[in-house]
This record gives sequence, structure tokens and C-alpha cells, in this order.
Amino acid sequence: MSYLVMARRWRPQKFADVVGQEHVTRTLQRAIQRGRVAHAYIFTGPRGVGKTTTARLLAMAVNDPNPILDANGLPDLNPDNVMNLDIAAGNALDVIEIDGASNNKVDDVRQLRETIKYAPTSLEKKVYIIDEVHMLSTAAFNALLKTLEEPPEHAMFIFATTEAHKVPATVLSRCQRYDFKRISTKEIRGQLKRIISADAIPIDDDALTAISVKADGALRDALSILDQLVAYQGGEPITEEVVRQALGLIGGEIYFRTTDIASTGNVAGALAVARDLTAGGHDPREFLRGLQQHVLRYLFLKAGGSPDELAVTEEDRERYSRTLDEFADEDLLRIGEWASESEDLLRDALDPVLDRKSTRLNSSHTDISRMPSSA
Repeated sequence: MSYLVMARRWRPQKFADVVGQEHVTRTLQRAIQRGRVAHAYIFTGPRGVGKTTTARLLAMAVNDPNPILDANGLPDLNPDNVMNLDIAAGNALDVIEIDGASNNKVDDVRQLRETIKYAPTSLEKKVYIIDEVHMLSTAAFNALLKTLEEPPEHAMFIFATTEAHKVPATVLSRCQRYDFKRISTKEIRGQLKRIISADAIPIDDDALTAISVKADGALRDALSILDQLVAYQGGEPITEEVVRQALGLIGGEIYFRTTDIASTGNVAGALAVARDLTAGGHDPREFLRGLQQHVLRYLFLKAGGSPDELAVTEEDRERYSRTLDEFADEDLLRIGEWASESEDLLRDALDPVLDRKSTRLNSSHTDISRMPSSA
């Protein structure tokens, strides 16, 4: 039997299942409730946060004659409805999903304009979902404008894009725009806990935290990582160490070592860290990004933030709290500035370790080896 990956198997089947986008789903539900559904929408935001999924849910909702009510009394979808199942599976003839990257020519839009005239075959609304709409050519956008502004009563458009700034203002002005946000680490972790409970996957809390942080706000990425780890372990328990080994992540210990070394100006220690990174096959840029996050956690705590809000293991939370007073604000800012500048220098390097531009790090005015100790 073919295996269905978690990102597809756990795709939301109703608005209440969409994680981290309540500002979008609630507005859409209220529009449906009050009969104020627009004829054109554009969903924009980072990858893997639910844009296309929400577009499908909206397509279901405008065609569902018997919606159920959610906990807030708003109309939602019945996942067992045959029509909804057909749309979710991509079998509904009246819900047309178009890949903007491969159907981006003016001739493709002309064909769309011809077919949109015909009434839907079985549904009330004919819905066109165009993913990565920013990939359409300028001529294609121009050809779409009149139809987009005044489509037939039976038709509606839903656009999805990760790069709204590439969509012409003439198109944006004809659509209701919804900005999807990155999903918080806490929300991703909560969804993963629900999934591992349902699928009986043996995994500890620190491993879930590591996956949630690595996903960088994209729930789809988190589910793909979890799928990979389940295959990697073959049914054995998944620990934080397993996550780090399988994904090649840099452990938090090396960041604590780095800030300790920086506070004392220990050049030999800095070279040892560099050797460990090289021996572990880690990308220097990945280390520098992680170091910036490490510094930001210290600054967050110094600004009065709670350690419980840090997306790290319990052991690391305790260590951040314990070592917080060892660093002055200016020292932390200096480390962060150095890490940011170093990442910029390495971004275009052919070899991040040997490229001649990396020698500029030693003479940078933010060289951490010259940073005075604040202890």
C-alpha cells in the first residue's frame, strides 16, 4: 500500500483545524455567516502555513449548503460531507486548482476567461485557486484584470503567494488580502503532540521542541521532519539527540561555549569551537544564525521575558536563567553584531571556511576576541 505523508494525512478538513491563523479563518467564517463573501481573495505569507489549505476550505464553504457550527457558533465544514471530500481530494470539476508557475502565459489566462463563462456542473460556485500567482507574466496579469474585477456571478478567485510584492497593485486592489503569519513554535509543538498521540509515535518533549524550532514557523516543514525521523528510527523512541543526529543540527552547548569564550576573550577556545564545527560537518552560516538566536534569548530575558517562553529544552532554560547575569547588554549586542556581519561576509563565499573574504573577520571592529569581560 502507498504511504500518505503526515503533511497530507493531517491536512485540515475544517476551519477549526487550521493552526495559528485564527485572524484569517474567523474573518472568513463571519463573512460566510453574513453572506459577505467576496469574489476575489489573495492569501499571502511564508511557506507551509496553510494558504492553499485555507483556499480549499473556503472553496468548500461557499459550496456547502449545510454547514455545521464550531465552538464559537460560526459556520464550519463537515469533513464527512461527500462534496467536501471530493474537493479535498481534488476531484471536484468546479474547483479548479492552477499552478501559476507552469500556467503563467497570457494564452493560459485567455483559456481561463473562456471557461469561466460556463456555469458550474454540480456546485453553486466555480472556484479558481491559483497557487504561486506571482509567477504569472505581466501580460497574463493584464489579461486577467477585467475578469477579476467583474467575474460571472457563479465564479470566484482565490490566489495564494509567498511573494505578494511581485503581484501588480492593479491585481491586489481587486482582491481582499489576507496575510498569513508564521506559526509559533508553541503552536507547532502543540499540533505535533496531538499527532504523535493519535499515531502512537514514541518521542520525548525535547525532541518535539527541536523539531518545532527547526521548522521555522512552517507546520508543513515540521510534519515532514517528523515523518523523516519516524522512518530514521524505525519505531524506536525519538530523542533530542536523535533529532540532532538525523538533521545535522548544532547542539545548544556549543552556543553557550561560544558566549562564555567571548566574555573572556579566549582565542584558543574560539579556535576549538571552529574545529568542532568543521569536524561535525556543520555549515558556518547555520552556526552564526543559531548564535544570533542564542544572543536574542539572553536579551529577551534581560528585557523581562519569562524563561518559560523560550523555545528550548528545560535544561537550557535553567542554564539561560543561571548565566544571565554573566553578560552585560553591550557584550551581547556586540556578539550579535559580529555574528550578523560574519554571516553577511560568508553568504557569497565559494568556500565559507577558506574563502579569502572570511579573513576580514579577524580585523572586524566587532571581533569578539577583543571583547572585554563583563563578569
